Amino acid sequence: TRTAASPDWFLDWAFEEIGLQTLASYVDPRNRHSIAVAERLGACLDTGAERPDPGDLVYRHGRSNGKPLPAPA
Repeated sequence: TRTAASPDWFLDWAFEEIGLQTLASYVDPRNRHSIAVAERLGACLDTGAERPDPGDLVYRHGRSNGKPLPAPA
């Protein structure tokens, strides 16, 4: 289990405490730092996800077991 001191503690909080099934990060493709953070947190690029800005990348976050959840239907 992650602790509040680790930068990704909110993932466990969102999945375990709130009960969310997935989270998404919407990132401008020019923002390499945000892409690096999403990938460091274990997110996978979701090329089929809907996005408010068609130019954004969508990174899907799954549970902390290392297995990303499928994108919602």
